[in-house]
Amino acid sequence: MKKSHLLCLRLIFLLDVLFLPLPAMMQGKEELMLDSARYAIKPLPFNSGFREFSASRFMGGFIFTSDKPRGFIARIWTEKEERLLDLWLATPVSGKKTPFELKIMKGANGPLQDGVALYSEAAEKLYFSRSSRIRGTKGPEKIRSNLNIYSAVRSGKRWKEVRAESLNATGFSTAHPAPDEEGTLMVFSSDRKGGFGGSDLWLAKKDSLGWREAVNLGPAINTTGDELFPFIHSGGTLFYASDGHKGMGGLDVFSAGKIETGWSEPKNCGYPLNTTSDDFGIFWDQGKAKGLVSSDRPGGSGNDDLYSFERKTRIDGLILDSRTQKPVSKVKVAMLDGDNKRQDLVSSDSGTFQCFVEYGKEYMVTFSKEKYLTQKDRIRTSNVGPVDDIILEYQFERELYFLVEGKVVDAVTGMGIADAELTLESESGQKKIRSAADGTYSSQLEIGSDYHIIAMKEGFAPRIIALSTRNSDEPTEFKQDFSLKKEPWMLVQGQAVVKDSLSPIEGAAVRIIAAKKRKEIASYRTRHDGKFFLVINPETEQYLLVGSGKNYFASRVELPVPEGDSVRQLITQQIEMVPYRVGELARTIYYGYKESDITLDASKELYAIIYFLQDNPDASVELGAHTDSRGSSKFNLQLSQERAEAAVRFIAKRGIPSRRISAEGYGETQLLNGCKDGTKCTEEQHALNRRSEIRITGIGK
Repeated sequence: MKKSHLLCLRLIFLLDVLFLPLPAMMQGKEELMLDSARYAIKPLPFNSGFREFSASRFMGGFIFTSDKPRGFIARIWTEKEERLLDLWLATPVSGKKTPFELKIMKGANGPLQDGVALYSEAAEKLYFSRSSRIRGTKGPEKIRSNLNIYSAVRSGKRWKEVRAESLNATGFSTAHPAPDEEGTLMVFSSDRKGGFGGSDLWLAKKDSLGWREAVNLGPAINTTGDELFPFIHSGGTLFYASDGHKGMGGLDVFSAGKIETGWSEPKNCGYPLNTTSDDFGIFWDQGKAKGLVSSDRPGGSGNDDLYSFERKTRIDGLILDSRTQKPVSKVKVAMLDGDNKRQDLVSSDSGTFQCFVEYGKEYMVTFSKEKYLTQKDRIRTSNVGPVDDIILEYQFERELYFLVEGKVVDAVTGMGIADAELTLESESGQKKIRSAADGTYSSQLEIGSDYHIIAMKEGFAPRIIALSTRNSDEPTEFKQDFSLKKEPWMLVQGQAVVKDSLSPIEGAAVRIIAAKKRKEIASYRTRHDGKFFLVINPETEQYLLVGSGKNYFASRVELPVPEGDSVRQLITQQIEMVPYRVGELARTIYYGYKESDITLDASKELYAIIYFLQDNPDASVELGAHTDSRGSSKFNLQLSQERAEAAVRFIAKRGIPSRRISAEGYGETQLLNGCKDGTKCTEEQHALNRRSEIRITGIGK
């Protein structure tokens, strides 16, 4: 398009302008060509060697702007023989050589320039731009003119009540009206004060008093160049032409979405809506991704021509396994629209799929694959703008099922035990079932859970097994039999928690120690919820329950001594553990007068230290032994050293390297009370000083 034609195209904000802004800097054209395959674009059948542009749909046809002659004589605007613009109506006809009848819009055209019109259904008005002489000028060769926005109402085949709108500004041009679908907003182009250079886009709101004061759409939309030909899509997207944003050359069509802070960064609509020529005057069918655009691109009928276009919306999908978050390939994707038209796709090795759909429609999407649950989703393409694509991510769930089944039998006879109670214990709660007459049982398990199954029957010792569905991604049938014996039993269950917060501790080691035998007889690692379950065949002696874990002091609990019928009992016990800190006192053990042997009570405390050191391999401790003041200081120093070394030997004998334990005898140098030489004290007071203190001395030694 020639510069003089471009001036006329813009409806001449100032007709004596001699120069236009330079075209915007070109941006990467390869990027702007990406959408080319999804557009269908073709010229309208009534294009001619004259200029036709800024078309909009009306009554099954089109309203458009053209400089074609009204009759046999063309109306000339300047001495350069630029033709005047008028509003035209293209009405579809049948049975003739041409599919449209072209007529001048009677009543809507004035003596000078008229054009760029849009009919508002909500307002029942035609809004358009019109130029007029500035008072005191004569002759077309000296005309200076501003543009203003006018409105008209339809009366049969004519337009009447032509009025200038109140949003016009005296002394400046106001043109290219674009009302929204509700008729309460108007975007237009103007060179009035307060802009950023050239012609800017402005917005005015309408209320019961009429149009309010217009506001500039700001620097995100406007540039130092010209922003022209706005259009508001029903979804709220703003379209307009600009030569100030980076594009393909000349005027390009841009889009911007409404956001809380104003407008999103304008997006070039790309090829083929835009070319290296001037592309402008876009019109969208409301609620759809098709419409009309104007361009002087090569291959047209000459000058500015009108084109219809339709854009397919692209859907890019990613399907991930909901548990592993890995891509799922070979998923069948069926897309069905409201007209029962179907597309069948298959996800790639990377879990992706892509398809093109019609904007404005809703699609029902079905995902299916063997061993996965069939899923459905509804996609509303109108949730994005007409030049936007849809990016989706789906969490695909496996059709997982877990089953545990087996038999409860008498360990001696091998016969099935009927009516045995099986308790399925998981993080989500308990489930109780009973074995059948032949001892068999079966139960479904939850996905992603840790289980303990406890089999019990009157007269038999219970048995416990652990299983997990947490890390399984395939359907699994667990086979688990229970062999029960008629013997004494003690079932110890509970939870390991942090002392202050009572939050569960996962992975803590819980052990049962026979105190007199000084022997570990059962152990267990707590599950996610901190719970533990232990079954032993008890004797009549003291049992210790010791809990230990990484970064925690060991905790010791004495269980009730089983006697008589209590050798068949269920004990529930909570173990509270405290995070350890270097330098703190971990345990204290006491001795008899002049004794250095490890007593039964002392061994109970030392087991806690043994398991603490096992579960915290970077920790080290000091055993500091002390005596009371009776006897010589030399004897007491030697006695205390023997006590410390005896404790070290006890710990080292159970697998802890002696280098992690230091033994230090302090004799009577660190008494806890005033029971020094020459002071009369009770046996209980002296006993407080006969001790070994175990402290955490370091990490990484």
